[in-house]
Amino acid sequence: MMPALVEAPDVAVPVALRLASVEDTGAILRLLFDAATRSPYTGGAVLDRDGLTAHFTGLIANSNVGFLIAISGADVCGVLGLMLYDDLISSDRLAAQICWYVAKERRDGTGIKLLSYGEEWAKQHGVTRIQMVAPAPKFNAVFTRRGYVATHRVYERRL
Repeated sequence: MMPALVEAPDVAVPVALRLASVEDTGAILRLLFDAATRSPYTGGAVLDRDGLTAHFTGLIANSNVGFLIAISGADVCGVLGLMLYDDLISSDRLAAQICWYVAKERRDGTGIKLLSYGEEWAKQHGVTRIQMVAPAPKFNAVFTRRGYVATHRVYERRL
């Protein structure tokens, strides 16, 4: 069984990693609101706070979803959301990224620690493949170093 709390001691201020609970909703939403307003990877989407809150509330209660969080001091400083599902063709158990964001001041390896923790969480749930999004070329090296292989291209069009 995966430990509930993992210390990440190799940074100046240690970061604790754990599976989020409903009680963490407010702190995670604050981080996601920050991501939505600061991140260049949101594609210019206008933040709908009420919609994001309602959607997140449903997701965190879903047993096929895990939000893994990084905590520095008393603050949630990173989140990786994964959704479990069974592939239609192969029936393989998969995990797909919902979100992955680390506060700017904690981009010191915290994101990689969250990814490692998320991979372990996924394995504990029988996942055989995990799908992550690389919104910019700089993420390619991160994923390939960890053994990820580019498999699909996503094309998006606003309607």
